[in-house]
Amino acid sequence: MTFRMVAATLVLATSVAAAEPAADLALASVCAEIDAARDVLPPTERAVAQLRLARALQDADVLVVDHGCTEHYVLSHEQDGDDFIVRLVGPAGVRRARNPERDALPRAYERLVIALLDAQEEAAEAARLAQEEANEAAEAALAEQAASARPEVATTEPTDTTYADATAMQTDFDVVPPEPASTVKLDALFYVQLHAGSFGAGFGIGVRFAVSPAVAVDLSLAGAGGDDSDLVETSAKVLGYRFPEASSSSYFGGGIGFGSQTSYEMESSGMSLHGTAGYGFNRTQSFRMFVQGDLGIPLYSGAPTLMFSVGAGG
Repeated sequence: MTFRMVAATLVLATSVAAAEPAADLALASVCAEIDAARDVLPPTERAVAQLRLARALQDADVLVVDHGCTEHYVLSHEQDGDDFIVRLVGPAGVRRARNPERDALPRAYERLVIALLDAQEEAAEAARLAQEEANEAAEAALAEQAASARPEVATTEPTDTTYADATAMQTDFDVVPPEPASTVKLDALFYVQLHAGSFGAGFGIGVRFAVSPAVAVDLSLAGAGGDDSDLVETSAKVLGYRFPEASSSSYFGGGIGFGSQTSYEMESSGMSLHGTAGYGFNRTQSFRMFVQGDLGIPLYSGAPTLMFSVGAGG
């Protein structure tokens, strides 16, 4: 009788030990972090990404805390050649999304979190099954000991899988597959624009030729006027898009032009230098729009020009 009680006690103890990993998983507190050493986003965008990661974890019923956490989920945005990689490291290893759209980043975070949580559950289930096998082996050993009337009992200790081991053993693979080939429109964009600036309000026309998803050549004619001055300007500029494959992206550029300024006091004309910064919308659609700021520096005896405009065309 005493021997059976000892055996039952040992089996119960090992069963409780097997349940501990699942309890730790359920009660784990998590920190959502950004890997500043690897991340290529500006600091303001990192803060937004960290909040979105925390929200994705909370939506998956994970307890997220600011400090004192037992587990860490570390997010980074990386540039690998032409590929934009979103990488998430967690207790169950590493997952990444390749070339997600910028406006779809929250969904990419959700998928990365779910993939890591699924892997963690699978690891916990595997540990539970391994522990059950160990328990069965221990119980069989106990039975054999009882049959041979030997008091010594052989037990098998549960295997401990640490966070470092789990991360090292986990393969770094894609959760979100690469996006299909770029759908950004590469045909010529004929547009009209309304603008206002240092010479008053006006309008213009132009055409934008896409050399590639990343580069375009812009030719435009603009006129503006106020109570005492008028401006007519033509320009040729090269524009570069920050996110070439995205449906919406900021862009920057510059070029040369020819302008004519007229006022009560003088009339002058000549060559000028131009700088441009803007944001393009619907780059994957036939109808496209942009907002833009232009600075002109005349190489003749005229005044610098500053214009802000809204353009649309197809």
